[in-house]
Amino acid sequence: MNVKTLEITFLDALQKTFKLSLPNIKGPITKELVQEEAEKLVALNVLKTIHGPVVKVAGAQVIDKSVIVLF
Repeated sequence: MNVKTLEITFLDALQKTFKLSLPNIKGPITKELVQEEAEKLVALNVLKTIHGPVVKVAGAQVIDKSVIVLF
């Protein structure tokens, strides 16, 4: 069984990284879609760190893991 996780990295006002992981991604995702939606999260000011809100999207990646259930 393959498990895909979308990991988006943001920067706060002090340029510290903040990672948001979204497990079990289904269906096709594109760079454009992820970038657009991540920028919406920044604009909505809903993600906060101990240093304040995130201010910029730094990057994103899809982590594709293969999981073998033994029992």
